Amino acid sequence: MKKSSKPVLEVKNLVKNFGDFTAVDGISFEIKEGEILGFLGPNGAGKTTTIYCILGLIEKNDGSIRIFDKDFAKNRSEILEMMNYCSAEYNLIWNLSVWENLFVYSKLYNVVDCRARITELLDIFEISDLKNKLIRNLSFGQRARAGLCKAFINRPKLLLLDEPMASLDPDVVDKGIELIKRIQKEEKMSVLYTSHNMWEIEEVASEVVFINHGKVVAKGTPLELTRQEMGLEAKEPNLREVFIKISRRGNELS
Repeated sequence: MKKSSKPVLEVKNLVKNFGDFTAVDGISFEIKEGEILGFLGPNGAGKTTTIYCILGLIEKNDGSIRIFDKDFAKNRSEILEMMNYCSAEYNLIWNLSVWENLFVYSKLYNVVDCRARITELLDIFEISDLKNKLIRNLSFGQRARAGLCKAFINRPKLLLLDEPMASLDPDVVDKGIELIKRIQKEEKMSVLYTSHNMWEIEEVASEVVFINHGKVVAKGTPLELTRQEMGLEAKEPNLREVFIKISRRGNELS
C-alpha cells in the first residue's frame, strides 16, 4: 500500500475574531505535496483572512497552522523562504521598476542565479519589454503579471494565490494556469488557490473547499461537489452552479 504524503499545509480549527465579529470560525483543511486546493466562497466568507493567518500577517485567536510539518510560529523565517503569495490586491513597490522589484525579492528569498531567474519569468509572462518601467506606471493587467513573476521567483514549495489573475486577459490567464500546472508537475509545488472564476479552479484543482460565513460548508473534488450539490450524475464538473447554490443557501441561513 502506497503511503500518503504528509500535508504541506495543515490548518486545524482556525479561528479569527475582529472584536465581536468572527471572520474564521473553526475551519480545518490540508494540502498535500503537489496538490492544488481550490479555496472558494463568496465575498466576506473568510478566505483572505485565512490566508493572512497562514502567512502570519494577522494573529489567529485559536487553532493551529503547520507548514512543512512544522509549527509556523516557531519556524517562521525558514518556512516563509519556501513559500510565496500573490493576490489581485497585492502591490509591488511602486517607486521601483519591475526588474528592481524582482531583484529585491530574489535577494529576500535567497534565489540562486537570480538574474537568470528574473529573465526567465519576464519572458514566460511576456513582460520583458516592461522590465525598466516603474510599477506605478503599469496597467492593472501588467501589474498582475509582474506580481505572478514575484510569486514564482523562489520556486516555492507552497504558493498561496488569492484571485491572482483577476485583472488579466483570458489568453494570459490560460498561460498562467498552464504554468502553474507545469510547475506543479515538475516540482511538486502545492497551491492554495482562490478565484471567482470557476473555470480556473476546474482547470487546476484536484480538491475544493467551500467556506461561507467563516465555516467550511463543503469539501470534495470538483466533480464530487457537482454531483453532491446539484443532485445529478454529472459527467463534468460545474463549479459555477455549485458556487451559486452554496452561496445562496448560506445567505438564507444568515
